[in-house]
Amino acid sequence: MKNALAAQQIFSLIEINEIPDFEEYLYGNDPIWIEEGTQFNHALIEQRQIHASQIKELRDLIIDYDIPDYPIIFCQLSNMLGATYLEGDVRWPLMFIDSLKAESPEHFRETYLHEAAHLASNGQDHDFAFAVTNNFLRMKTGLLPSDSDYDHRMCVLDEGQSLTEFKILSALIASMSIKSSWTLENTVGFATYVGAKLYSEPVTPNALAELFDKFDRPSCT
Repeated sequence: MKNALAAQQIFSLIEINEIPDFEEYLYGNDPIWIEEGTQFNHALIEQRQIHASQIKELRDLIIDYDIPDYPIIFCQLSNMLGATYLEGDVRWPLMFIDSLKAESPEHFRETYLHEAAHLASNGQDHDFAFAVTNNFLRMKTGLLPSDSDYDHRMCVLDEGQSLTEFKILSALIASMSIKSSWTLENTVGFATYVGAKLYSEPVTPNALAELFDKFDRPSCT
């Protein structure tokens, strides 16, 4: 009942009376695993997509914190709260959210930031680049960095660093990027660089600070 009331509150803001099923946006494909070549109903998606800046609960994230303004499709998802697509037959970064599963408007906002981190990090799963990007967006909007194992579940490598250490490193990069006024693109680029480096050697916080100072970020102003 709590979830349903939260969803009604959100939907009342964007004038959605019914939430369609995810399969409605597909052309005869498996709604759980979307693979290369998946055919989406683009006409329906273009008709029903809503940009985050149009939603009261999300508007300040876009206007005040410069979070990307991604289009959202609200629908029922069978086994997840949110999903993003950059592949298959999707012609633009696209986010699906099932706000019937959101526990509160705050949970809805965090879900948007989480899914935005997937899109901003080029569709990465919960690897190091995603973890840093997720923390960057969270901390930029006043939230604490994520301590969720789920958000870091693909960070653990066979190089002797623990999940806790990856959580510390991802939050540290996000914090340094924000304090240095780095753009989202710079932060994703550096996180991707460090993530690749972690495959061959551990990175300590001291080493990270040195890498950060030397990183080439031509688009940073």
